[in-house]
Amino acid sequence: MPTESPVDHAYERQKRARRRGVRLGLAASFVIGLLGARTALALPQPCTLLNDRGAWYQPLAGDGPAPLPSHPESWAPAPRGNQLLPGTYLVRLQAENPNPHPITCIFLPDKLVALAELFTGESPQPLARTGWFLPLDERAMKSPQAVLPTVLPPGTNTFWLRLWVPANSPKIPSSLAVQMETLEAFTITQRRFDHAHGVYGGIMLAVVLYNLFLFFSLRERLYLLYVLYASFFGCIWLVRAGMGLTFLWPHWPLWDAQAHYFMIGLAIIFGNAFTSAFLELPMKAPRLARGLQAISVFVGLLLVGVVLGLHL
Repeated sequence: MPTESPVDHAYERQKRARRRGVRLGLAASFVIGLLGARTALALPQPCTLLNDRGAWYQPLAGDGPAPLPSHPESWAPAPRGNQLLPGTYLVRLQAENPNPHPITCIFLPDKLVALAELFTGESPQPLARTGWFLPLDERAMKSPQAVLPTVLPPGTNTFWLRLWVPANSPKIPSSLAVQMETLEAFTITQRRFDHAHGVYGGIMLAVVLYNLFLFFSLRERLYLLYVLYASFFGCIWLVRAGMGLTFLWPHWPLWDAQAHYFMIGLAIIFGNAFTSAFLELPMKAPRLARGLQAISVFVGLLLVGVVLGLHL
C-alpha cells in the first residue's frame, strides 16, 4: 500500500482548511444577513406627505410675514408661476406616520426660501423655523440647509407651513413644493454631502498650498494669480454647500445669501488674469488680452454695485 507523501499530506491539509474557511464564511454571512435584516426591520417606515394640500397667499405688507389667519380661505389662492411673488404663503400639509409609535421627520421646503415656519394650528408659536434670512443659531437643528424637524405622532397629522418672500430678495424660491423624510435618512444624506465637500475642500487646499509654495520659492507672479483663482473657485462650491455659514459667518445670513456671487466674480477676474499671463496674450494676442481685461472690469463694476446696494 503506497504511503502518502509529505506533499500530498500538505495538500490535503490545505484543502480541509479551505473547506472550513468556506463554511465559516457562509455561516458568518448568514449571521450578518440576519442581523442586517433585523436592523432594517427595526428602522421606522418612511413618513409620507398626502396629496390633500391647500395653498394661500397674502401680498407683501411690512417688513415681515403676515400673521396667521383664523380662516386660511380669507387669503387669496396662491398664484402659480416659475417664481414666488413677494409676500406670505400658507400651505396646509397632511403628513402620515404609518408606525405605531412617534418618529422624527423632516420637512424640506424650497432651499431658496427666506423664511419657513412650521405650525400645528394649535399654537401661534412655530414648531421650527428655517431659511436663509435667519442666523444659524435661530434655525432648526442649526443647519445651513432648509429643514423643519418635528415629532410625528402615529396616523395622519395636519401642519401649516408659512413661507415668506421679501421684496428685492437675493434668492427667490421657485415653488411651494415640500418634501419629507425621516431624520435618519436626512442624517445619512447630509453626512455624505458634507464628506464629499470636505474631500473637495481638502483637494483644493492642497492645490492652493502647493502653488503658494511655488510662488514663495520662485517669486513668479503667475503662481500667485493661480492661487487666487483656485481659492475663489473652490470657495464657490464650499459657500454654496453652507460651509461659510457654518464655520466663518454664522451670524451674517444676508452676506451668506450673496457670498457665492462674489466668489464667482473674483474667480472670473483672477482666472482671466492668470490666463492672460500664462498664454502671454498681451504680446501674442493683444486684442484677446484687452477683451479679457474688459470682462474683468465689467465684473468688478458689478461687484462694486452690489456692495454699494447692500449699504444703501
